[in-house]
Amino acid sequence: MSRITDIADAVVAALNAETFSVEFTAERAWVPSFDLPDLVDLQVRVIPAQKETARDTRDAWADTHEMHLGVMQKLDAVTNAVIDPLVGLVQEIEDFLRGRKFESVAVTCEGVDVPVVADPLYLREKRTFQSVLVLELKGWR
Repeated sequence: MSRITDIADAVVAALNAETFSVEFTAERAWVPSFDLPDLVDLQVRVIPAQKETARDTRDAWADTHEMHLGVMQKLDAVTNAVIDPLVGLVQEIEDFLRGRKFESVAVTCEGVDVPVVADPLYLREKRTFQSVLVLELKGWR
């Protein structure tokens, strides 16, 4: 396998080993597609997105891997009482990953951005919660 898939698998394993306020099983995927009928259960996907390599020192290279983490669930109702726990889960995942060292693949999560906390278009038109976290994982070789 490639290094980026090994890193994505390490993120998935770490998420699945942790206990969060809302139960889920994370998976790695290349295509961030979800079938709405299958979204009865909360879906969490880690998608390898981008890799950048730059010289760090004369003898070492720094690799920065970007992962997108999607959180989706079909909702029975679009209310604060239903959405708030999912937004809380996104915050828990962000807090869990920020600064985390993944020893098995020698990277550290240097940053977590959440450009989409709860997509209002999906909430309104599809009654589906969708959030995206963008992870920046850095390692040296």
